[in-house]
Amino acid sequence: MSDDGRPNGGDYMEAVAGIRSGLLSEAEALAGDTLLSIESCEELADSGTLTFITDNFSSFLHYLRDLTREEQDLLFSYYLLKKNQESAAILFRTTQTICSSRVRFAVQRLCAAILFKGEPSEEVMRTILTRAGLEKFQ
Repeated sequence: MSDDGRPNGGDYMEAVAGIRSGLLSEAEALAGDTLLSIESCEELADSGTLTFITDNFSSFLHYLRDLTREEQDLLFSYYLLKKNQESAAILFRTTQTICSSRVRFAVQRLCAAILFKGEPSEEVMRTILTRAGLEKFQ
């Protein structure tokens, strides 16, 4: 938990891994070779992102600039170099589970950049927050 009582990213990922590991059979759990990530979860598999990247490569590069350097490198290694999350995790000095989470987050940020045609302006954010009933949020 963070100082303000909200769960931090590590707590969240531990909860996700715990839920997914609970879905394994006893034999699968004891074998210890099951990935608990988007790569092993067919309903979360993301072919739309790869299709967008390959069909609109110049646009992908344009919107990629709105992401952090780590997110850029992660998306390049995962989608273009076809590195699996286990290999990417070694490159980024993290675990495969955290790598999976970071890939999903980078894709979400890429989608937001596409949706807003870059970083959203203050006026756009004000409209979004007002519609969500959060206009008084500082």
